[in-house]
This record gives sequence, structure tokens and C-alpha cells, in this order.
Amino acid sequence: MFLIVRPVKGLPEPPPQATSRGEQLQMRLQFRRAELDRFWQRIAQELQLDGDRLQRAERRVEKMPGLGMLIVDEDAVPYESLRKMDWLRVWRERRVPTPSFTIPEPPAPESEPEPEPESAAPQPPAPPPPPPPSVWWPFWQLNMIKKPAGLTGSQVTIGVIDFGYTPSYPDLGAFAPSYAAYVDPTSTTMGGMIAAAPSEPPGINHGSIVCTLLAGGTCGVAPGATYRVASIVSSSYSGTQVKMASALEWLLTHPNGAHIDRPFGCDIVTTSVFTNYYGIYDVPGDVEAMFVEVEGWNTLAIAAVGNGGANNWQAPGCYETVLAVGSVEKNRKLAYFSAYGSPDPKFDKPDLVAPGRALEWPDGVGGVLTGEGTSFSAPIVAGAAALILERQPVHRTSVVKFRSAVTSFTKPAKNPGIGTGRGICNLTGL
Repeated sequence: MFLIVRPVKGLPEPPPQATSRGEQLQMRLQFRRAELDRFWQRIAQELQLDGDRLQRAERRVEKMPGLGMLIVDEDAVPYESLRKMDWLRVWRERRVPTPSFTIPEPPAPESEPEPEPESAAPQPPAPPPPPPPSVWWPFWQLNMIKKPAGLTGSQVTIGVIDFGYTPSYPDLGAFAPSYAAYVDPTSTTMGGMIAAAPSEPPGINHGSIVCTLLAGGTCGVAPGATYRVASIVSSSYSGTQVKMASALEWLLTHPNGAHIDRPFGCDIVTTSVFTNYYGIYDVPGDVEAMFVEVEGWNTLAIAAVGNGGANNWQAPGCYETVLAVGSVEKNRKLAYFSAYGSPDPKFDKPDLVAPGRALEWPDGVGGVLTGEGTSFSAPIVAGAAALILERQPVHRTSVVKFRSAVTSFTKPAKNPGIGTGRGICNLTGL
């Protein structure tokens, strides 16, 4: 069993420096590494760890300066001992739900009205068809969000947390992200994210679809972005918040070089992996604290809101700092499965919606595959956010303004309300 440990007040911030944005990020990371070392040293002193006991404990501690946390093996540092220290927070590892492959059955269709009798009276001519959009794409979801021509997400870095992806999946032939998978700990190592050959468990294509809708050569919203893919869910569908922490830490601290103002980390992180069950806000606060730290790096977190319908939103999409995405159908109405509600009296979720039912992508042999779920709406919005940042790079200086900009590029749904947030993602005018 592993523990997540952090200071109650979080890590302090370094003093401001008159340097470039990229240098500020580098200095912040170095400062946080030093502060996290001091944090561990204080714990070791209070536990009176020294000599061999200290060495054994240090081999079972993983420091995460990006998140300002420690992952600690409970066999090396007892949970009850840490709980007595009122200056830190301690959470026990627990299982994380996996993406839902089961979409609730749609409601029964309403009965069709009886056809009216034919009339001999002449009928007026049919109205002319509407003019085609200024840019036409072969996949309807790109037309609904009004993806502009000429933008691909260039110089924007997107992190994906999911099952992984299969390189041979249709439309991913040119997709070559940095890739790491979570390896379970052994008796000699702490485990964590390691470089590996990209893969997805046999019979699973959840992560591959997410990556296709983001970066596919013909149907991706942002095929020109720089990508980091973190795989944290295995064929046994197991996951924990410790794996989520490892993925976020890797995405926040991994070098990328996509933009001079972002020497490491990601501009956007998107996930369709849930960290608690339907309608549960995650009372202990461990995962919520992680996503607050994500915002501290001016990284926009985007997550699926869940497929549970009314009042069945899921974490991390239920957090205030995370942009939650629901689903609409081709007719611009809220998809029957798309979750919504008020996780907190101060705010409602989702924040906005995007295409999510009967989505289309190439099957590799001239046809299309289809799928549905808020899991696949979230990457569409993440790709749209990348296009906004490409066009308006000033948003790198403030994630709050960036999140507001993304929700401003919306159009009303056919049934506006709590279930559709600010509206349907729409890049008209970008």
C-alpha cells in the first residue's frame, strides 16, 4: 500500500525573478525540488529515521516536485505515524474507476405522429439548401466545432492520460508522441512512469480513439501539436490515484521544447480516466489537490464529465479548476448519457459540451468507425483549446484566462441549461 503525502499548506513559491517565462518555470521546478527535499527531511527527523532505517525508507519514497507531493511505501513509513503530524496531509492509495465502456441505453423514442392525408393542393417548392460552410471537413464533428483551416496546434504541447494507444490504429500513422506507461512497483523499486513501446491492452481501443480524435491525420482536431501520452490503466482495468499522480508528475516535468515559454511540461492535459465513482466529489481531496497543482503550472486540465446522466458527474471533471466536457448529438441536443449537475453549490458541471454521439473516424479501408461517450468529447475540446492557444499564445501567461477563452468559443445548444454549460465548442471567429 502506498501513501500520498503533502504539506497542509502546499510548497512555498520562489521569489519573483525578472527573467523569461521559460526561465521562471525552470527556477520554480528547481526551487520545489529543494523544498520537497526539506519536507522529507523534516518527516524523517520526526520519525527518528537514521542509518539503515533511513536508507531503506528513502528507497521507498518518490518525490514529485511538479505536484508538491511524496509517494511513500506504507511498509517503510507507517500511515498512523504520519497522521499524527498536523502539518501534513496523508492519503491512502485506493482503486480508481476505469473509463466506462457501457453507455446507458437511450430512452425509448417517442411515437411518431400519424401521417397527414395527401392533399391535391400544390405544394410550395422546397427551400434551397443552406450554403456550405467556409471550410468543409469529411467528419461531422469537425464541422460542428467549426475547425478553422490553417491551424493544427503547432507549438502547443498536449498531455493525454488514458489506456495508451496502438500505433497501427487507423489515422495514427504519423502520430509519434513521447510515451510512458505506469509500471507497478516491485520489492526493489517504487514503480512509476517509464518509457515503453506504445501499446494498448488487447481488445481495448479507448486511448487510441482519444488520440485519433486529437491528432489523427484526417480527423484530428490538432494533428500538429506536440504530444505526451501517459498510460495508467492496464488490461485488468486497474488504476489508482497514485498512478494518476505519477502520470501528472511526468506530464508536468517532462522536457518538450515545443515552445520557448514551455521548456518542460504541457500547455494542456486531458483525461477520460475517472478518479472516483458517479456523483462522488472525492472527499479526501487527494486528486483534487493534484489538479490544483496542475493549474499552478499554467496548464489547462480538461476532463470528461462522465456518462451517468443527471447528477452523476465524475472526478476529476467535477473539480472547479478542471474544464469538464459533456456530449451533444448531431442535432445539437444534449446526449442522453452526458452527465451534469452541481458538485458544489458554487458551480455546475459540465463547463461546455462537444460532439459525443455517433462520432466518426477512419477505419483504414475507406469507411468510418463510430463511437460515443464524453470520453471522446473531451479530446475534441482539448484539440480546440490547442488551436486557440496557437492563435492566441498570450494565454500561456494565465491558465484562468485560457480556460475562460476556451469557454468563450461556444454556441448555444438546442436545449441550453445546466447540462450544456456555456454551450457547444465552436471556433467561429478564431
